[in-house]
Amino acid sequence: MKLGLLFLLFGFVGLLPAQAQAQLMGHGRSMTTSFLYNHLTFSYRISDDDFKNTPSWNPESDESPISTHKALDVARINLHRFVQDADKFEIEKINLERFEPHKWVFEVSFHCWDNRCFDTSDSFTIFVKMDGSVIEPDMTPTQKDATNGGAQEIVWTGARL
Repeated sequence: MKLGLLFLLFGFVGLLPAQAQAQLMGHGRSMTTSFLYNHLTFSYRISDDDFKNTPSWNPESDESPISTHKALDVARINLHRFVQDADKFEIEKINLERFEPHKWVFEVSFHCWDNRCFDTSDSFTIFVKMDGSVIEPDMTPTQKDATNGGAQEIVWTGARL
């Protein structure tokens, strides 16, 4: 009887799509977010795989492997990589997002208040992992399409446009 139930359980799990199986086992979380800044679309596709080599953390029993202050320092340094007038940006919000069991990431959003910045898109987000590294965004240049007035996306190749 127990053997039959075991086969039934494995048969059921075998019929589930891979994503559903991963979630059933406590894995498979993913997040996609994007925003515009300086005629570029910055996109993050974050999944459990991004945290394979990062420290685990249980907030109910331990201090985080990286302090909030250190995560903000890392985010600020990386903001300068992407934003021309990064010193004018202030912290808008800090979120903690959970992925794999006991794997977390800081979501640090910056905002430029009072239209003091170069671009009219005045927010920028950096994701900092618990090992102090950042998740790199995909960047896609956008430009106005003169024929229809809409935004036209061009795939970023890494070459200068």
